[in-house]
Amino acid sequence: MIPFFCFYSMFGLQRIGDVSSPPELLQPALGDALTGEGHGLLATMAPDARRQTVVLTIDEELELLADAALGKYEGSLVCLDPDTGEILAHAVHPPAAPRGVAIGGAAVPGHFEPGSVIKISTYLAAIDAGVPLAEIFPLSCGGSMTIEGKQFFDWTTHGNVPDLDHALAVSCNLAFARLGLRTGADAIRSTLPRFGFDRPQDGILELGRLAPASAGERSLANLSVGLEEISATPLQLAVMAQAVASGGIARRP
Repeated sequence: MIPFFCFYSMFGLQRIGDVSSPPELLQPALGDALTGEGHGLLATMAPDARRQTVVLTIDEELELLADAALGKYEGSLVCLDPDTGEILAHAVHPPAAPRGVAIGGAAVPGHFEPGSVIKISTYLAAIDAGVPLAEIFPLSCGGSMTIEGKQFFDWTTHGNVPDLDHALAVSCNLAFARLGLRTGADAIRSTLPRFGFDRPQDGILELGRLAPASAGERSLANLSVGLEEISATPLQLAVMAQAVASGGIARRP
């Protein structure tokens, strides 16, 4: 038996203890960790490949709090240590069916339209490109605007949006659509890989994906606010938040 200390229950990997499952069940989930060559989510100890100990970073108390915080809502909640990138908690509602002993559920493998978290990347792209913000702000948000003959909607009417920081604080779609259009598609798309998008999959960590570049202002506006042109896992979006919290360093979970 390989000693394997993990968390494993309805949230994913959770219950601490030895798993007597055969190595062929553990291998797909843990990869080379069981042979002494693991990395990323898993830190291996004792270099003897015949007897490996796998140590996870999940905090049981935080995991229970994360599950309670989701309550009746469907979704995923991922908690990372901003300084190390360690995954401290991962909750999914409804609970995912376990697959071997891999981390299950939406937080790792599922790709979804990310929405407003992408505004962090759009903000960075605009600043790096030196966009003259005075040409955009202050902005009056009436809840929608016309792009290529069609209505482009905000999630609410924000009224006066005085500057970029306020636009991010209230998550104004119109402000970030205008910002993306002013910044340009090349800068918007080239900034996203800095947060892991469109990079090769690394072990069990699936990263965000960009749709093939589409011509037109509407496609760029959608991408700038995280709609239609892009997909991501909740874990990838947690990495974006971690990068901000750590002062600009995106760490591999």
